Amino acid sequence: MVGVGDTSLIHCNTHALNVRPGAGKVHGQNPAHTDGYTGSGRARRGPDPTHRTDPEGPMSDQYPTTSYNGQPAQGGPMPPAGQPGYPYPGQPGWNQQPPVASGMTKASMIVGIIAVVLSFIPVVGFISFILGPIALVLGIIALVKKLPRKGFALTGVITGAVALVVCVVYVLVAIAVAGALQDTAEETASYTYEVTGEGDFTVNYLTDSIDDMKSQDVTGGKFSQDVEASKLFGLVGATNAKGNTGTLTCTVTDANGTVVTTNTSSGSAAQVSCPVAVGLGK
Repeated sequence: MVGVGDTSLIHCNTHALNVRPGAGKVHGQNPAHTDGYTGSGRARRGPDPTHRTDPEGPMSDQYPTTSYNGQPAQGGPMPPAGQPGYPYPGQPGWNQQPPVASGMTKASMIVGIIAVVLSFIPVVGFISFILGPIALVLGIIALVKKLPRKGFALTGVITGAVALVVCVVYVLVAIAVAGALQDTAEETASYTYEVTGEGDFTVNYLTDSIDDMKSQDVTGGKFSQDVEASKLFGLVGATNAKGNTGTLTCTVTDANGTVVTTNTSSGSAAQVSCPVAVGLGK
């Protein structure tokens, strides 16, 4: 039952139900988000804690939005200190120049490059026997001391080692060749030395070594001598006498009659030479 005193309550509720939709709506605003009011006109609520309207935003405390020169940063916030990225002005590493190479690392690299280049040049390459170890030692010291520009020191160590290896190979080859020549010098064989000419000439010949030079003057005709000569130092040669412009010919034959070497010359002071070693490869 509804009393007489409740008629005003019924009238108010009926009036609330007859409120037209959109009444009280502010142009350009969403009824559900109009300054904290709902579209139904209910009591104002407090600000939504999840909806931030300030321009700084929750990330502003973590990432600075200014560049190095104080101007607004472009392309988004910068990473905080301690994170990967470019350092801030005043921080370690800002505007830092690359380390300068020390004198020892430079010397190691330069000496090593010179040593490895010279090592491939015959005869001159033996200088690398000195330069190679110098570059190697300087480079190792620089690496142990951790001097700037480690690459220079490594270059010196590598080139110095290569130069030293090349020199060692040269020495081993030289020793092998010297041994082979020594064996050949000690080997002897039977040969026939012959020289023919027109007029007078002088014959010079070797059998064992350079110190064993023999000489003989010949007046026209032919010179012939059977010898036991070294395969390395054996030699016969001749020179025309003064005023003789005739032709000279020398010949060396082995025990089988095979010509080892021969040579011919003519004219005033003509000379001929026939070394036994020329025929070693035959």
